[in-house]
Amino acid sequence: MRLGKKLAIRDDDVCALTRWEEVDAVYERLWGKVCVSFSVIPFVGAPLPFRAREPLPAPLPLDSNWELVENLRILLAKRWASVSLHGYDHLYRKEGGADLPEYRWKPRELLVSQTVEGKSYLQRIFGQNVHVFVPPSNAIGRGGIAAIEEAGLHLSGVMGRWGDRPPSLSYFRAYVLRWGYRLFTGFPYPYPLRVGRHLELAYYSLTSSSSYERVRRALAFCHRRAAPFVLAVHYWELFGNDTLRHMVYEVVAEALKLGFEPSPLAECLQ
Repeated sequence: MRLGKKLAIRDDDVCALTRWEEVDAVYERLWGKVCVSFSVIPFVGAPLPFRAREPLPAPLPLDSNWELVENLRILLAKRWASVSLHGYDHLYRKEGGADLPEYRWKPRELLVSQTVEGKSYLQRIFGQNVHVFVPPSNAIGRGGIAAIEEAGLHLSGVMGRWGDRPPSLSYFRAYVLRWGYRLFTGFPYPYPLRVGRHLELAYYSLTSSSSYERVRRALAFCHRRAAPFVLAVHYWELFGNDTLRHMVYEVVAEALKLGFEPSPLAECLQ
């Protein structure tokens, strides 16, 4: 499946605790030029940033932050933004000294019910279909895959080591493509991969711990192959880091100059 050069900005962790003025400050230079695909937590369970933080007394539903919801609705109506599902509450659990992300520790049955509920909740609030799932901490196992397939969602992310997807012929084929491409090019397979009943697509993170030059090389790689390019960021990190924020602006400008078409994340997976 080759969908052409589409550019998607994937911004994770939007939730009831998000301050609209921070989001607006980060993207005011980009509104109308690109579509920002916000990965939204429907019922946030801990303060930002999430890892190693005590849970809130009770989960906060997104619509408790009415200013944020209203502004997102305006952006969606203009097609300046889109919405994906980013877990359910984004809670971690400590096991063996490690912080396990939500879609690694919750039982399958709970993940299925919460994923279906989270998708339905976001669709009700925004009046639009939700097509894509973004795993908290970009980590998901077999139970999480069962959940997103039950909810009819595609995945922004790619498989890791063997065995983290339910066994199938499509999984074996996708695994060979994903790791074969990585072995010979240094980059993940750049087109959507069919795994079971969902599609998966690689993303490229630009955070304070990632390489700006590697992201630019990934952009050039996707350009040469006429493949989608998904840039994954966090609004709260960009708001507090001028250097990182301007790197995002530079990558977007370069992508547009190369002829990438600004698109919602879901259109990169269709």
